[in-house]
Amino acid sequence: MSSLVHLIKMLQRAKDGPACTVREWEMERIPQTVKKYLEKYDLAGTFNGDEPVNQDLELANRYYEAGVELALEMGLLCPETETVIKVSRDELLTALNDLPLSFTLGKGDQQVEFRTRHPEDPNPPSFCGPLAIHVSEEMYVPITAGILRSRRVRAQCGPSLDTVFGYPVYSGTPFETVVGLLENQLRKEAQWRAGREGMPNMSIASST
Repeated sequence: MSSLVHLIKMLQRAKDGPACTVREWEMERIPQTVKKYLEKYDLAGTFNGDEPVNQDLELANRYYEAGVELALEMGLLCPETETVIKVSRDELLTALNDLPLSFTLGKGDQQVEFRTRHPEDPNPPSFCGPLAIHVSEEMYVPITAGILRSRRVRAQCGPSLDTVFGYPVYSGTPFETVVGLLENQLRKEAQWRAGREGMPNMSIASST
């Protein structure tokens, strides 16, 4: 019952939150707020292409604090109501601390345990593929099956389609529902061809 009470409270926050359109969120609030905290924490230009995995703990701490402040200022956009759900610092940090250390997805010999990792962790990461890159309907199965034959790929999260039975997929219409069903069918075929039936699936990639 307590989880339902919490859900109702969050729904009410979506109802009462400050107004913001999706366009304003994407075109103004995100870039402006990101820029603000890049400047505040002196993070602009800190990416090192020669060492893409940062080893500087002081820099990592600055990114963490900037991320927390950015999340608290921005909140979460609810596109259906075009309002922003705000959370407190305690709520955000409690949610981060309550994250599970591991969870298991998949079936049979394709079962994968995803674990919380740290930079010094000796356990290798679990890779997902083939991302949400676009492929044609005709090439979906052969490309995907080829990638899934690599045992380094542990879960599938794509690729995506922008046509369904030859027709364009229009955002916010039943075309999206049908392309989701088609992508699910093509995934199953690709996994069967690769001998990877039962492998974990991430969310459908073709939503526009």
